[in-house]
Amino acid sequence: MAVKKFLEDKFPGLEGRITGGNDAPPPLVELCSKILTGLQLLTMGFVMFGDGLWTNVLRFRQVPSWYYPLKKYGVQLALSIFFVIPQLLNSYIITGAFEIFVDGEIVFSKFKEGRLPDAKDITTAFESIGLTSI
Repeated sequence: MAVKKFLEDKFPGLEGRITGGNDAPPPLVELCSKILTGLQLLTMGFVMFGDGLWTNVLRFRQVPSWYYPLKKYGVQLALSIFFVIPQLLNSYIITGAFEIFVDGEIVFSKFKEGRLPDAKDITTAFESIGLTSI
């Protein structure tokens, strides 16, 4: 919002024409994020109900054999599901991109420049496409 206000103050012709947003994450990362949310909910269920979740809620006759090794390392598994894996997914969701487009053309790119723009960079970029500043 600060960049938008700065630009609208500096270039009155842009008032009400500036928008911004985040790029959508890749579909695979979005799918993994949804699966992770399900795993987190399932993990909370096992923490709250334990072995009874299998027999009473899910109506299994007996607890699956693969569940016991997971239960044995429950703290490590819970830490991974709630802290480590989400951090890894976030590194793919949040790109850190900051690009300024005018009529479909990039006038500033954080990826190209390797840094965020300062006021002079933004002013120069808009003046180079013919906008006049106050």
